[in-house]
Amino acid sequence: MHPLTPLAQQAFSRAAGAPLVEGNRIRLLEDARENYPAWLEAIASARDHVHFESYIIYDDDAGKAFADALLDRARHGVRVRVLYDWMGALGKSSGRLWSRLRAGGVEVRCYNPPGFASPLGWLSRDHRKTIVVDGCIGVVAGLCVGDASISCRSTTWARASSPTRAKSCLASSMRRPNLMFSVTTSRTRGPSA
Repeated sequence: MHPLTPLAQQAFSRAAGAPLVEGNRIRLLEDARENYPAWLEAIASARDHVHFESYIIYDDDAGKAFADALLDRARHGVRVRVLYDWMGALGKSSGRLWSRLRAGGVEVRCYNPPGFASPLGWLSRDHRKTIVVDGCIGVVAGLCVGDASISCRSTTWARASSPTRAKSCLASSMRRPNLMFSVTTSRTRGPSA
C-alpha cells in the first residue's frame, strides 16, 4: 500500500461525510433512455424495501410505468416509500397518482408543502433524485421521472447530470440520516398532503 493511501482515504471519508466502503460497483448512466430501464429493473428486484425520492414525478406514461413498478413491489410485501417535492409536482403530478400509490400500499410523502406555521417555508425544495433498493442498489441522479426526460436524449442537462448507479455496500450508506425520510420528514406531510 502506498504510504499516502490511509491519508487519502481519511480525506475522502471526511469530504463525503461517510466512511469509505470497499467492494462496490458503480455504473454511469447517461440519460433517461439508459436510466429508466435500469431503475425499473432495480425496483423489480426489491425484496425488502424501495426508497424512491424525486423532485418531479410526472403523471404521464413514464410516471405511470414507475407507479406500476412501485405498486407491484408493494403488492409483493416490499416496503415502498416515495418522497416527492410539493413545488416540483405542482402542475405536473395529480392527486390521482399519489392516491393510487397510497391505495396500493405505498407510503407517499410530500416534501415541504405550504403551511400556516411557516408561510415562506415552502421555498425550501428537495431536488434530490435517489433510489435505494434493499440497501444494495442505490441511484443518485439528476433526472426527474417523466416523458420529457426520455425525449431529450441530446440535451446538455441530460449529459451533465451523469446519474450514478451504485451496487453493493455503498448503497447501504445511502440509507443514512442524510437521505430521504429521516431528515426530510420534518418538512413532509403524509397521506393528507
